[in-house]
Amino acid sequence: QGKHAFNGPKNIAFLRMLRRGEKQGQVAVVVLPVSPEYMREFITREVKLKFEEALTKAQQSAPKARWVRLDQLKELNSNEYFWDLVHMNSAAQKIATEAFLGQWREFKSLQ
Repeated sequence: QGKHAFNGPKNIAFLRMLRRGEKQGQVAVVVLPVSPEYMREFITREVKLKFEEALTKAQQSAPKARWVRLDQLKELNSNEYFWDLVHMNSAAQKIATEAFLGQWREFKSLQ
């Protein structure tokens, strides 16, 4: 409907999946980026704040989950890395995969 909301049925389902996953083993949550163009056109400061608040609540509800914030990679902050507004192209996927694996190895070494 053209609105970004983080407190509806999808959020409830996401929190339920996190809690269930923690009961069954390790949980990894990967937050993927969107293009800078998408951010500029659709993500207001208020929407970004609500998104971060929703992630904080999710992290609190599943404290053992490992969070990988690929959306914060400065290397992917260019429209040239996206096929469209939200889908990373193959160059971005390579960067994101390497970043994910690096963070995952770091998590594993802390165990």
